[in-house]
Amino acid sequence: MIKELFQKFFPRQQMGQPEPQSHVIKDQSVGVSSLPVPFNVPSLFAIYKSNSWVYTAINMMVSSCVAVPLKIRGRATKAIISPTESERIGAVLKYPNPFMTQFELLELLFLHLEICGNAFWELVTDENKNLIAIFPLHPPSMEITPDPKRKIRNYTYTADSQETIFKVDDIVHFKYPNPDNEYWGLAPSLLMRRKAMLESKVDTFCEKFFDNDATPGGYLKTDRILSDPTYNRLRKRWLERHGGGANKFSLAILEDGMSFEPSGSQIAEADTSSIKNSIRDEIMIGFGVPPTLVGLSEANYASGRIIQAMFFDGQIAPRLRRVASCIDKDIMNRFDRNNESVFDTSVSPINIAKLSANSRVVARLYTLNLMKKNEARNLLGLSPVEDGNMYYTQDTSRKSPAPDDSGSTSSGEADTIEGGDAGADAEGGAGSGA
Repeated sequence: MIKELFQKFFPRQQMGQPEPQSHVIKDQSVGVSSLPVPFNVPSLFAIYKSNSWVYTAINMMVSSCVAVPLKIRGRATKAIISPTESERIGAVLKYPNPFMTQFELLELLFLHLEICGNAFWELVTDENKNLIAIFPLHPPSMEITPDPKRKIRNYTYTADSQETIFKVDDIVHFKYPNPDNEYWGLAPSLLMRRKAMLESKVDTFCEKFFDNDATPGGYLKTDRILSDPTYNRLRKRWLERHGGGANKFSLAILEDGMSFEPSGSQIAEADTSSIKNSIRDEIMIGFGVPPTLVGLSEANYASGRIIQAMFFDGQIAPRLRRVASCIDKDIMNRFDRNNESVFDTSVSPINIAKLSANSRVVARLYTLNLMKKNEARNLLGLSPVEDGNMYYTQDTSRKSPAPDDSGSTSSGEADTIEGGDAGADAEGGAGSGA
């Protein structure tokens, strides 16, 4: 009796005992309904593949995110380590499975997030509970089974009409916040669906005008009463001579007593250009992509850098932090607690520019003994070093002279500062410059 109560309130995984090796749960509980994705995901994929501005906005967001490499660093030292030093986790993240690279895995991850707000990874382990592979899963094929105590009981994945039930620990669920659903993330493209459908209708209107309307829509008017044979003859002749795009601009010759009266809205009256431009701007704003970055407006170098920095700090960095923290929680904490996953934003072009500008000022303050080495590194968003608690004149490891008044140096302190994250925090590693 006591043993049963103990096992009831302290599950096996909390007692330190290993879970079963198989990823598939054979006995699914009866009476609990699975929760599919709460919106029409195939329609969102269709909009991404058919609307040029939705594709451009999502592609800009995805390409900007995957341009920042995912790396492993020591949880205590905050130093980037090689894949071989991370107990195989780094190697798996670099080559997640035999068919994909890390770049392709992350590209598909961010693509799924931008289209449907959710992304799933399957974690494959060996008999020793070591992570050996990561496979992406298609979000529309996934269902979540809730649990009153553990929140999620399992995941059900349907592929080729076959259902596979995964344990919670074998799935990594990335999602955007959703105020109405605690299980499924909110899709950014869901908000743009109506605008994309409106633009599709405008395109359809233009296509029909040029394909089927060789002359403006209207009717032939006459004061005479036409017999059926005369009416059919005039209609047939008019369609043969002026119907379809191939007959556009052909000369119309009307019979005596007849006139042409246009009807309906003409393409010039519809002002489709203004409508499409308004839809385009709303789609870009909805996805958080500045129009300047996709060539829709002109900007000089200075303003372009400011726009790029605002885009990175406001859109890219939070997405990188979200993904890095999720990987750290569900993968690193389980398979390699001594290290953590970070996105190395120091290689981001905008952070390189900001780091270059800030480093000249900070380096000058350091050489004037106004701050210690680690204080200077902290201002640049870099991790501390062991001998950093000293001023410039106390540093006996210097190999080159101090910079001149311009702040430049041949191979001095600027080269001794290791690569890091300008503006990065200790958790996700993604952030903006100093």
